[in-house]
Amino acid sequence: MPDETPDYGSPIAYLVLEKGTAVVASDHSSIGVVEHVLYVAEEDVFDGIVVETPAGLRFVDRDDIDRIFQRCVLTVLTAEQARALPPPEPGAPAYATDPGDGVGPSLHDHYRRLFGKGRWHPQS
Repeated sequence: MPDETPDYGSPIAYLVLEKGTAVVASDHSSIGVVEHVLYVAEEDVFDGIVVETPAGLRFVDRDDIDRIFQRCVLTVLTAEQARALPPPEPGAPAYATDPGDGVGPSLHDHYRRLFGKGRWHPQS
């Protein structure tokens, strides 16, 4: 029997997770897309993601995330649990990557491209 799991690409770290990446429930049904990552910089801790859904912005806690791939965030949530996600707390620290980071000709930029690690910047 062929594997029916969609091809989400290779696993990645939350450090390179991009806005607009699909977020799916455990049954692979769509929840929405990544709006931004919540990251506590002082403690170097991934807190979760804020997801843009048809019902508005929702918070997915890091404990509800199974794996992060290049093209998808797979959660452990059922579709019903996903519909009941809470909105993000106001004032939570939001961070986003800069797609232009690492595109220059310097050795520093070369290593950023080689290892695929973007820098997180606070969103304003």
